[in-house]
Amino acid sequence: MTSDISKGSDGPTGQTITAPTGEQFYLYGKTRIRITEHFAPHGKKIDELLTGLVQAKIKEKVSEIA
Repeated sequence: MTSDISKGSDGPTGQTITAPTGEQFYLYGKTRIRITEHFAPHGKKIDELLTGLVQAKIKEKVSEIA
């Protein structure tokens, strides 16, 4: 599967392709970058990460107001 990404607001962009093995790559000219996720297999789940992010942002806003 190929996903063409046309000219964006910041100029021309590349395209994303999926190999038969399921790996995804971002192509820009002659450059090919493998797309990977960087989550530890036994790390926190996404809902825990988002909760922590929201709580940190709330604390940041509270300290700006105080």
